[in-house]
Amino acid sequence: SFGAMTLVFDLATLICVYILAAKFFGQEKAFLSGLLYVTALSTAFFIPIVYDIIPTFFLVFSLCCFIYGKETTACISTAVGFLLKWFPFVCFPFFYLSILKNKGDLRGFRTGVIATAFLIAACFVPFIVIDSEKFFRTYAFHIVRLPEGHSLVYYLDAVFAFLINLQPINKISLLLMILAECLLMYWYYRHLDGSAEHQ
Repeated sequence: SFGAMTLVFDLATLICVYILAAKFFGQEKAFLSGLLYVTALSTAFFIPIVYDIIPTFFLVFSLCCFIYGKETTACISTAVGFLLKWFPFVCFPFFYLSILKNKGDLRGFRTGVIATAFLIAACFVPFIVIDSEKFFRTYAFHIVRLPEGHSLVYYLDAVFAFLINLQPINKISLLLMILAECLLMYWYYRHLDGSAEHQ
């Protein structure tokens, strides 16, 4: 049943990928984008056995909503994805920068942020009230846990361990990710224009 559920979310993600590609590049390249997505090795291997496709769907769906001017729905979709796994949260600053740079109306985004705050509070507060120590320990554990065997961090640490007998990447990976996100946001804001591809 878990595999069937993840396949449904995978198909929904494929539809979103097609819609985004069609919006940016036309029908022919949208078909090719969909074909590349469904034939990717990572998709074929990981989709039936890990739940990451579910937050990934909410991230990609939020991009679709944002591109089609549904900022409130985009924020709520991003929040749902964030509640499942943290990475969809990085959409928020890019949505804000896009609206700001293109001189768009921030009302839909503000409404989405307020709805997001209520949604996250509704999910977090009961667990914090029941056992705040265990709640925060769960998140602290995930921040400092060892890297997965299939991750880039694990691979880089293995290379460094072989070359210089040190494994520095895991210790600084969080800082590297934050730095990379800040640089990406700067580049995005600096080069953003009104085209759909840059939004």
